[in-house]
Amino acid sequence: NRGLQRGPSLRADVDGDALADEIYVALDPASGPPCAAFVVVVTASGPISEPVWEMGSQAGLPEPRLHGTVDINGDGVPEILVDEAVGASTQFVGALIATDGDLRRVEPGGNGDGATDGLFAYGGSVGHLEGVGCASEDRVVMSVATPGTSQQDVADGVYDVHRRFYELDGSTLKLDTTEEKHLPADRLDTELPEFATGPFGNC
Repeated sequence: NRGLQRGPSLRADVDGDALADEIYVALDPASGPPCAAFVVVVTASGPISEPVWEMGSQAGLPEPRLHGTVDINGDGVPEILVDEAVGASTQFVGALIATDGDLRRVEPGGNGDGATDGLFAYGGSVGHLEGVGCASEDRVVMSVATPGTSQQDVADGVYDVHRRFYELDGSTLKLDTTEEKHLPADRLDTELPEFATGPFGNC
């Protein structure tokens, strides 16, 4: 039902058939979460869709919106980013991938460590910074930076950074390795690309 479309459409070849697909958000206010909102992709083979904004307006956004498209897994075909939630200082996007004639959410593979509810955090404030980006082909990095605890760290503006690296297998993220960093604030975005731009901005 195109009458349920919210916001403008995007056009990108997200299914890899070399033809531009139309992408839009459909919102049915009469339905509650998790059936209120979908991302719809109109492909040459027909429409495919996937629920988004499953927490509804409790997630802090009055409705979901398309963030853009970006090639996360390095195969030359972009994935779809959707703004789905916002906190006091942190924002959250979902990532959708068209695969095997379907649209699927990119999310952790049940190992208990990864994006919250299939959402990727970015942004933050002085007391808590988060970023997500591409580490290499088929690898994603998610990072959290918090102020160091020693008096010298506080004086020097040094942050403790916990980085998690995931392999992207289809639509499933599998935890690979972790890394700890100890960096001053002015080096976060120059040494760690996930903090330099918006979500997956370095892909």
